[in-house]
Amino acid sequence: MTEISSRTAWAEARLRSTIVSGELTPGSRIRVEELAERWQVSPTPLREAVRTLAGEGLITLRPQRGARVAEISAADMQDVYATRVLLEPIVLRLSLERADETWYDGLRAAFVALEAAFAAGPANRLDLEPEHGDFHRALRSASGSPSLLRISEQLSTQSLRYEVLTDAPSVNGESEHRELFEAALALDEQAVIALATLHLGRTVKSALGDEALATMVERVAHARGLAAPVLEALTTLV
Repeated sequence: MTEISSRTAWAEARLRSTIVSGELTPGSRIRVEELAERWQVSPTPLREAVRTLAGEGLITLRPQRGARVAEISAADMQDVYATRVLLEPIVLRLSLERADETWYDGLRAAFVALEAAFAAGPANRLDLEPEHGDFHRALRSASGSPSLLRISEQLSTQSLRYEVLTDAPSVNGESEHRELFEAALALDEQAVIALATLHLGRTVKSALGDEALATMVERVAHARGLAAPVLEALTTLV
């Protein structure tokens, strides 16, 4: 990695973390020069970071208003989680189908680190990062699709931000993650997908309530028959 790309990557990670943690509040103006001075970096990589995070939905760029931290809403949070519920089974299924020793080793290492984070007695949701995110990345890592992994990562980051900013009660503890880990080691596809879905559903219910969960269930139900016509259409081309 060149020095320039390294500085840009650092600026992206720092700015992303600052937004997710709520240090930069929703709707607040992003003043690149002030942040550059505070963080002792050049404004150039920060400007690049602003453009990147705008593409991830964490920043909004509007004429006359400049760059601002994206606002949050219950509807947006519900949409992000409903999208994850539809997308993640695909990514997880692909990853389990392609699992190899490298995937097993990475998953075991990620779970050991996550267990240590739980054992430390986290006071808030961010105390489990980056170990919690690394564990879920390890589950998805063998999918073979950079595009799906990139989208999954962006949705996971948005989810973490919502959980932090809404102070959602923690409902997915160490035991649930151990179940998910053991099901993955056994390559039990149905169990992994069910547990991962419950993981997301519990968070929606905890943060937004029963009505939001019911709405998400309805949305997923409408999409249930999508795979068959898609597959039918594609097979006509083979």
